[in-house]
Amino acid sequence: MKYVLCAEKMQMVDQQVVEHIGIPSLVLMERAALGVTGRLFQRYSCENCLIVVGVGNNGADGLATARQLMEKGYEPKIYICGNLEKATSQFHIQYQILQKLGAVFLKKLEIDTYSVIVDAIFGVGLSREVQGAYKAVISFMNQLQCPIVSVDIPSGIDATTGRVLGEAVKADSTVTFGFLKTGLLLYPGASYAGNVILKGAGFHEQSLIRREEEAYIYERKDLKNLMPKRTAWSNKGTYGKLLVIAGGNELAGAAALASKGAFATGCGMVKLCTGKANRDSLIANIPELMIATWEQEEEAVVVIEKQLEWADAIVFGPGMGMSNMTRQILECILQKAKVPVLLDADALNVLAQHKELIRECQNSVIITPHIKEFSRLNGYSIEEIQQDLLGKAREFAKQYPVICVVKDARTVVTKEGEIAYINVSGNNGMATAGSGDVLSGIIGGLLAQGVEPRKSATFGVYLHGLAGDYAKEAMGVYSMTARDIIKHLKDVLGGKKYDTVQESLCTD
Repeated sequence: MKYVLCAEKMQMVDQQVVEHIGIPSLVLMERAALGVTGRLFQRYSCENCLIVVGVGNNGADGLATARQLMEKGYEPKIYICGNLEKATSQFHIQYQILQKLGAVFLKKLEIDTYSVIVDAIFGVGLSREVQGAYKAVISFMNQLQCPIVSVDIPSGIDATTGRVLGEAVKADSTVTFGFLKTGLLLYPGASYAGNVILKGAGFHEQSLIRREEEAYIYERKDLKNLMPKRTAWSNKGTYGKLLVIAGGNELAGAAALASKGAFATGCGMVKLCTGKANRDSLIANIPELMIATWEQEEEAVVVIEKQLEWADAIVFGPGMGMSNMTRQILECILQKAKVPVLLDADALNVLAQHKELIRECQNSVIITPHIKEFSRLNGYSIEEIQQDLLGKAREFAKQYPVICVVKDARTVVTKEGEIAYINVSGNNGMATAGSGDVLSGIIGGLLAQGVEPRKSATFGVYLHGLAGDYAKEAMGVYSMTARDIIKHLKDVLGGKKYDTVQESLCTD
């Protein structure tokens, strides 16, 4: 597990390291430059290197990088973007050293076949739109079509939200320091950052300020400790009973995928409440499944209410439709269930019209909306949500007593008073019908096994994405289906190794 900071908190940590711990800023710059040069030597040719710097401390990191390249016999070209009269004191120190060493400073950017460009224009403190000469320089760098290594964050990316501030560097790699930044993980920032390499900056995680307000990610090495334990002296009841309420008449697919996802995650028993028309196909497809059905919609609530006492956890919504029956079932579950409840799909669409019902639940509620469903729930446009995904998810979790799982290319999980989670597993092959139903089943299966609700949500999301990564390794992204995600859960949980399934982020 690794912690992730927003721009403001990263600046606070930097300040504390310098002012309270006592590590000089020049020492931090030297370590940062070592991280950048290490990446350059590892992956790129430095024979014709261009370093583009701003006049702040990020630019000073770039100048320190230039000096270290010169120490190794290279002759990088340096272009300063900005007014030297406004440069920071650290920048001036690095600049004066390079002048004495005879470094090559360009008066204007030249079109050349550079082997690599180092981007050190803006750091995590950027919050304004990139305009004028800065915008022109960034556009020029992107047009050169050679690899770019960004220092700490691609210039032009909001380090908190990942939003593009007018124009942003399209990096091949980003070397970031101390902690990951939320803007490197959230889209569109993640698509500009390229390969993210986290380098130590000379201080420990104990330097964090008010950790509960930040975020974290899982890594594959966390799997062993996250999975619920299984003992020799056990039976099917030991591993939980999940009630899945899904599939209106002749809508069996979503119900089947959710149920299979739960079984594949280790759930002991799954009982499905569904329309009677689905019964025969589901029994043939999933013989392990217990089924309770309703024939007429007005019977559904009575059938479901009888099953509530049986369950250790409940999943409701996939394939239900937005009928009056769905609303009645939602009311019944939230008012009478005494176990954790996960709401997905059509349950969320109905909930958007009756959000006050959330407050009536006696236990934990997990909601798993995709962006469009989340827009219906919180009233923001899709564009507004995408500009600040984590912020909007946090806001909703403050307003309503739920664990909020907002599904996107970077799914986030928030709960009031708890550290947020950003998911870095998964791939675009998972953008396929039924993938969300599988996720509901996975989280529900973990809930039924007694995993704490918030951990069920975060680990379920990570597990779902990792199974998708294994599926990608086996078959690529174009032909992947939701069933392939289920199929490869066994590879993840069984510890199968795929050498090419790599972490999204590299750490040293």
